[in-house]
Amino acid sequence: MFGTGVMNLLLGILLVYSAITKWKWMGSMADRFPMVESDIYRIIVGIAGVLVAILGLFMMFNA
Repeated sequence: MFGTGVMNLLLGILLVYSAITKWKWMGSMADRFPMVESDIYRIIVGIAGVLVAILGLFMMFNA
């Protein structure tokens, strides 16, 4: 369970980082889906990243 928590924490950090820096971790999907460039999408991805990171911490320390 600890390893799954660590992976969730890393995924959450990756999502928050991509939302803040507009890092296109999706690659060419931004060309097909113009919503990837919008600020609403970045806010949703940032919130999801925070939630996934909190879930990862919870899984790490509540094994």
